[in-house]
Amino acid sequence: MESTYWLLAVAVVMSMSYVSVEGTPGSNCTGNADICADNETCSDPTCVTREYNDGCLFPDKCLLGLIRYSDTCKTSMKCVCVTIFSVYVNIFSKGSCKTGKLGDKGVCDNTTGKCACTTGYSWEAEKCKANGYGHACTANEDCKSGNLGDKGVCDTTTRKCACITGYSWEAEKCAANGHDHACTANEDCKSGNLGDKGVCDTTTSKCACITGYSWEAEKCATNGHDHACTANEDCKSGNLGDKGVCDTTNSKCACITGYSWEAEKCAANGYNHTCSNENDCQSGNLGDKGVCDNTTKMCDCNDSYSWKGDNCTANGYNDTCNTTPDCQLGSLGENGTCNIATKMCHCKDGFFWEVDMCKANGAADVIISMTLMLGAFFYKKIV
Repeated sequence: MESTYWLLAVAVVMSMSYVSVEGTPGSNCTGNADICADNETCSDPTCVTREYNDGCLFPDKCLLGLIRYSDTCKTSMKCVCVTIFSVYVNIFSKGSCKTGKLGDKGVCDNTTGKCACTTGYSWEAEKCKANGYGHACTANEDCKSGNLGDKGVCDTTTRKCACITGYSWEAEKCAANGHDHACTANEDCKSGNLGDKGVCDTTTSKCACITGYSWEAEKCATNGHDHACTANEDCKSGNLGDKGVCDTTNSKCACITGYSWEAEKCAANGYNHTCSNENDCQSGNLGDKGVCDNTTKMCDCNDSYSWKGDNCTANGYNDTCNTTPDCQLGSLGENGTCNIATKMCHCKDGFFWEVDMCKANGAADVIISMTLMLGAFFYKKIV
């Protein structure tokens, strides 16, 4: 009999339909909030359009509980129906927030039980405004719909919308980090005008060019002659190439020892190039014959050679000299000597310069000399 009763009860319950009688805006709802429409809330004594921060969650109806057991409403604002069947039947609930000033951006927050703006929007100036830079956030999605766009991210430290790594808030938008932007890591400097040449300077905490490059004409240009530097590596990627070095005197890129900046490149030092020591003069056209003149500080050939025809040629007749050995490597050979008075190479005594060589005085020369001497002697006697 009892089982028949319960089956009958269930059948009756299942066949029931709950009817809500809704009023219109302004309807009297005192003591009967259910009279208000789905997009309204009861503000005693009348129904008003539901707006931001109005309640939107209400205890659901537990139809089966009405038969024998009473409803138990938990703090979550949800009813738990206690029946012998443990059946939870939801007849209807009121909670629409897509109304009034919220419009299609309205949503019912299941945590607070109140109307709020949908993800990516915040209540501002009496409307749901797309989140932008500096807005409060809990997740990255909160920051994608406003002026940050796909460059928006929720800063886990400040819990505010900011720009993603590599971008900074500038001129009301997320601009790719470029030269001199603030940074904390190298990745902060790769998306802007620095590109793959960007790096975060650990001293200034600002974006700069990597080693070997300098900021020039709005880009990272390879370091070249006269660029500022702190180490030799700063001067190897540009027009100096492997001949580049950082001059510790003026902290600027220059050519290594033995080379000078000439015609937009490091050219091996040659004749008449400036120098400070012998090594400066032996990589170019002077070769191992090069020497640095201590007086002029210019590259020259060593004392046994003279600059002729774009190379150092062994001294010959009438070339400058300091000592006799300076005159014996060339055409004068061992018969050459340095005239101390004129500092010029000549043939030593007993030799004379003819057809590009020192020739020894011969017998004919002696006879001619004696004839001249005798002639002079007889001339004096006659006179």
